[in-house]
Amino acid sequence: MFAERKTQMLLFAGCVGLLCAVFIPDWFEDPVELAKGEWIGYPQKVRAEVDEQQVRWSIGGHRGKFTYTWVQTDSEPYRVQFSRGGESFEADVVFDGDDEAVLLPLVFDKLPDIAREHIRSTNKARNRPEDELRFLFRRVKAE
Repeated sequence: MFAERKTQMLLFAGCVGLLCAVFIPDWFEDPVELAKGEWIGYPQKVRAEVDEQQVRWSIGGHRGKFTYTWVQTDSEPYRVQFSRGGESFEADVVFDGDDEAVLLPLVFDKLPDIAREHIRSTNKARNRPEDELRFLFRRVKAE
């Protein structure tokens, strides 16, 4: 009877260990580490290289870089502050696994009226929140 109970306990512990190995890494993802690497934006084709301190971007022959700091890394959406040339803005970041990220810049109120109107009408046509500015990025895989 003791051997049978011991076997049941070992089986139970094994199942709990397996569940933890499968699910816990996602619960404790580290956005600082997830963000590093090379990304490409869809559909706008912005390329971004992210390291510990800055984002270097390029699109259509234009290049630039932002420094960034993590404001909030406890739970999604994560908050990042980007800075360049004395100006800064914040953005929310949501990761969908290791290879997809959504960047939601919190700059809608800083855009010109005509840009805001265009974004609102586009978002409304797509059944998205009207004041949302959203960029989808996918990790560039090494070939």
